[in-house]
Amino acid sequence: MSIPLILEMKDIRKSFGTIPVLRNVGFTLRRGEIHALMGGNGAGKSTLMKILTGVYTRDGGTVIIEGKPVDLHDTAAAERAGVAMIFQEFSLIPTLTVAQNIFLKHEPHYPGTPFINGGEMKRRARVILQDLGVDIDADALVGSL
Repeated sequence: MSIPLILEMKDIRKSFGTIPVLRNVGFTLRRGEIHALMGGNGAGKSTLMKILTGVYTRDGGTVIIEGKPVDLHDTAAAERAGVAMIFQEFSLIPTLTVAQNIFLKHEPHYPGTPFINGGEMKRRARVILQDLGVDIDADALVGSL
């Protein structure tokens, strides 16, 4: 029995002005798979992933997540669909703690409130760091490391 696709990108097209960057590109992913998207500079790797995460809108083609076509017209729509990415241009905020950087934009809140649960955030960060085998204090300011 075949494992169902959790992500399918079909015939994705994107141009910047008159320059075509992606021409009918396809990409599939099944649960549990790990992929490396490889190619030379300017091959369209980042553009494809930015379409998937709602940073860019596609000019054509279809994105299907867990069997349902989705319109990832912005990053919020992508996040609602369960898609997020750490970009290669990723940078940390030196004035925030390690825990705050880990959970930036995804902070745990006290139930039913807009207030961040700092204790829970630190606890989860410590678990993540321990699972990764990283000996860094979750309370340390990133700029001090």
